[in-house]
Amino acid sequence: MSGFDGMKEETSIQRIQRITRMEEILDTATAMLNDLEQKMGEYEKYQSEIKILEEYYASQQWKDDFELDEKGGFPADLKRGVLSEDGIYNLLERNREMKLRIRESYELISDCPSKRIYEAVKQIPYGRVATYADIAELAGDRKMARAVGNALHKNPDPEHIPCFRVVNAKGELAGGFAFGGAEVQAKMLEAEGVEVVDGVVDLKRYRWSQ
Repeated sequence: MSGFDGMKEETSIQRIQRITRMEEILDTATAMLNDLEQKMGEYEKYQSEIKILEEYYASQQWKDDFELDEKGGFPADLKRGVLSEDGIYNLLERNREMKLRIRESYELISDCPSKRIYEAVKQIPYGRVATYADIAELAGDRKMARAVGNALHKNPDPEHIPCFRVVNAKGELAGGFAFGGAEVQAKMLEAEGVEVVDGVVDLKRYRWSQ
């Protein structure tokens, strides 16, 4: 039984206070979720930049820069936390842990339209594309093609959910591709051997036949 069950007779002031309190919770929670969705989107988009940092840290160039810094080869007032092994290592580890937490949170969801969409996208083979309607149908409802776009814009695990393989009914790339725009989407597709001409994929040639 919740604290609202079996309540005694109350005054109009108490009712107003309750509604006011519930409204405060609703507004605050809505604002927090909106902010979280925005931040998560920004975080996912920035993964490509973090990847560059990770590659730099693993390169000989970082080692050379580190040694030069040890010898005082950079200006004293130059911010160079990136040459602090603890600093860059800790950042990359935190990033990996956060991505794991996001993925595990997603796996805890038993069933919902978004998860069905993500599972459908996972099935698109390397070097093939699918349309929003294809994914909607595979997820159980061809009418929710718009929902596919919304879900992919909030992709919780781009590393394992290849949303870049999804195009519109004409084979056009997503101008608002959540993780870098159409240019990045084109490069990712081309890396898999999918030809992109003026932002369009030939569906007759590359569409996934389920």
